[in-house]
Amino acid sequence: MALKVGMIALGCAKNLVDSERMLGVLRAAGFEITRDSNRADVLIVNTCGFIGPAKEESIKAVLDAARAKEFGACRALVVTGCLSERYRDELWQELPEVDAMGGTGAAAGIVDLVREAMAGTRPRHFEGCDISELDRLPRVLATPAHTAYLRIAEGCDNRCAYCVIPTIRGPLRSRSLGDVLEEAQRLVASGVKELVLIAQDTTAYGHDRRERQGLDVLIRELGQVDANWVRVMYAHPAHLDEKIIAAMAASPNCCAYLDLPLQHASPSVLARMGRPPLEVSLGTISRLREAIPAIALRSTFMVGFPGETEADVQLLLGFLEEMAFDHVGVFVYSLEDDTPAATMTPLVDEKEAVSRRDRAMSLQQSIARRNNAGRVGSIITVLVDRSGRSRSYGRGEHQAPEVDGQVIIRGKAVPAGELVRVRITGAGAYDLKGELV
Repeated sequence: MALKVGMIALGCAKNLVDSERMLGVLRAAGFEITRDSNRADVLIVNTCGFIGPAKEESIKAVLDAARAKEFGACRALVVTGCLSERYRDELWQELPEVDAMGGTGAAAGIVDLVREAMAGTRPRHFEGCDISELDRLPRVLATPAHTAYLRIAEGCDNRCAYCVIPTIRGPLRSRSLGDVLEEAQRLVASGVKELVLIAQDTTAYGHDRRERQGLDVLIRELGQVDANWVRVMYAHPAHLDEKIIAAMAASPNCCAYLDLPLQHASPSVLARMGRPPLEVSLGTISRLREAIPAIALRSTFMVGFPGETEADVQLLLGFLEEMAFDHVGVFVYSLEDDTPAATMTPLVDEKEAVSRRDRAMSLQQSIARRNNAGRVGSIITVLVDRSGRSRSYGRGEHQAPEVDGQVIIRGKAVPAGELVRVRITGAGAYDLKGELV
């Protein structure tokens, strides 16, 4: 009987793709994949190690899985991902419950890692893996069958003062254009209708390769692929040039949507963060909205960065009001060892930082509610994610999976994966309500 493997995937979409690769390799090797962790002979926890709350969530997941090993069917616990890559020695010593450990490139050797763990040898494998090799591995989608993340690069050459990603994931390594297009074709042939482009910095795609074929070329080529939607996430404001914007505007299937993390609006805070000056972001947003008038913009911001003052927060709040982004996430600064920001002062009191986040999010909710109210009465295309008895749930072109709101379609259950026309009849801060046309 085949051994059953369960996966607990934490963190970002890039980490989810790593999890999908591991599952694909294991299934190809004859293991059975189960969604029920109580039935799994082997549990893999693919961890996140980006910021404090993510690290805490990862440790909790490992300890929960260890209890499943003690009281359930689980016979081996394997830990992989960013947290184990970053703290490989500390975790190994402090978590004797773990039977095997790998890093961010664990997918290439996951079969050996699992087999050795089952044999009781307590292996650790942290060998690097070329991104081209890694992303040619088999894959089991953990997303709905009609949506898939398409990773186009690994690592990052940016040096933001607060970020450990270059330390964990290494420098920028872009996949070849041919490899990306080949995987896109395979995904579409399997029924995927929405391709979500991801990397640590999608707009830096191709900068490290000799042929210098960048994101603009990729978007135009994907415009020839039979996908309904191509969505771009994790863009960098300083790297979003005119060629990329023109390609987005011209592509027949590129969503009028962009995820553009800006982090702050105070010039002094941005300078300490090592982020682009505010005028760069303002210019980028202006060019985007001029070239693609209907574009929906998502951004993320950080509060509580060392030295941030109330005046800086007021600048951020004013910026949010002025820009009227469709979607915004705000998170509290997390002090991370081995980053330039770790030595910066003065530190912002944690309660004050949380209060600043709550103020920013409260403002954004009112902005988003106002933006959504403007959609009432319009007719939009919705990709259905799931259905109930008398309603369905999906997303418009302006809503990315997992991070944005949804459209609730009342009156009829529509099969997942269908693209339908919906008249918007109601709106809140996050979700829209509508009816089939």
